Amino acid sequence: MTIKKNILFLIFLFFVFNFFSQKNNIDSLYQVAKTHANDTTGMRAYLNISNYFMSKGLVDTAWISIKKGYDAAKKIKYKRGVAASANHIAQYYNYHGNQDSSVFYFTKAKDLYSELGDSSRMSGMLNNIGVAYKSHGNVSKALDFYFMALRIKERLHDSEGMASSYTNLGHLFQEARDTANTIKYYIKGLDLRKKMNDKWGVSNSYMALGLFYQTYDQFNKSLTYLKTALRMAEEIGDEEMIAIGSYNLANVYQRQKKLDLCVPLYERSLALSKKNNNSEGIATCLETLGEIAFEQKNIKKAIPMLEEGYEKAVEMDNKDLIQNIANKLSLAYETTGEYKKSLAFHKIWTTVKDSIYNQANTRKLTSETLKFEYEREKILVQKEQEQKEAVARSEAFKKDLILIVSVLFLIIVSIFSFIIFKRLKENKKQKDIIEQKNKEITDSIRYAKRIQQAFMPSEKFVERIMNELKNKKS
Repeated sequence: MTIKKNILFLIFLFFVFNFFSQKNNIDSLYQVAKTHANDTTGMRAYLNISNYFMSKGLVDTAWISIKKGYDAAKKIKYKRGVAASANHIAQYYNYHGNQDSSVFYFTKAKDLYSELGDSSRMSGMLNNIGVAYKSHGNVSKALDFYFMALRIKERLHDSEGMASSYTNLGHLFQEARDTANTIKYYIKGLDLRKKMNDKWGVSNSYMALGLFYQTYDQFNKSLTYLKTALRMAEEIGDEEMIAIGSYNLANVYQRQKKLDLCVPLYERSLALSKKNNNSEGIATCLETLGEIAFEQKNIKKAIPMLEEGYEKAVEMDNKDLIQNIANKLSLAYETTGEYKKSLAFHKIWTTVKDSIYNQANTRKLTSETLKFEYEREKILVQKEQEQKEAVARSEAFKKDLILIVSVLFLIIVSIFSFIIFKRLKENKKQKDIIEQKNKEITDSIRYAKRIQQAFMPSEKFVERIMNELKNKKS
């Protein structure tokens, strides 16, 4: 088992996003999906089914449910469901090595979560886009998306998300052979998980460090971290983590040629993988155990293990495993003299190898088709956005027009009010002047009258004179 495959075995655990619980019975979920084919309940059931199969390594088995869930979500225009289904589709394409298709659907999911204002899941999709680029060796692009995801998680104060981002950055720098940054980010993730008392996360961080030191043949450090990781997985009782931890620890012992220590650990990992129906874990362990048995010249033990592993690989349609195990079976049957079987598996090995090669060549066509689909959707979204902007501009123009008219009306009213106020003020002033003049005239008249009255005899005086004149006549 190569280091790269070993690391991928660990990363697969980080990669799957659990949008819904996996505890429901699969048969019941199928019934729910069938009964509620046209509502969110059915769509969620399909997502739950697909998530269950993907977590078990049965990616191709999950595909039918993934597609049905995606179509159902689009039909009922349920954005959150479309986003979750698009994430699963992207995982499917990434598993099969189709980067462009994977990035396309992760981006679609990211955009939908952005529209929904779900920053946490949008950050998750940015992280997944980084995973897709990393899987195909584009470290620079992966780094950009990992840091974008990290910035959102920091803004949300999402400690768990930040710890995962630190670990992912560690994986990325390890891929880039940047030792200093690899250790730096693995330790940052480990320290944060310790503060959170996240034993599962701490176990993962120790495992990542153990795999890192294994890559550089620093077996003592590697064993220290991997043993700690396994011990913590045992403490929390996580059987999947125990299976992975046992496998990774066994791999170090195998490289040290300590077969007495590695075989029991591989067998333990195999038993737990079978118990939890993890097809990828089963096939991987059987391939490794079969390989060890073959190297020990124990062909009778090697062939049944490789045959069983081959069946699981075919069940998953995992072409890499099919190719590797078929090659080993061809060599094993050649050793026993069963040349027809040896030739048959040699043909399978050649066919699958050619298939993988052809698949790589057809990715360009698939990518162009998906790019066309993306451009078409982008144009539709753009047109819809332009319509929204046109309506918004129209509404804004109406509001501006109403505001302008209102302001003009207020200005006109103000001007007229000012003119009327000024006119009234002038009228009042003129009225006051007239009243003042009238008062002055009245006062003059009264003054003249008083002067006149001052020179005129009084009525009593006139009456007295008249009386005197009358008396004289008489």
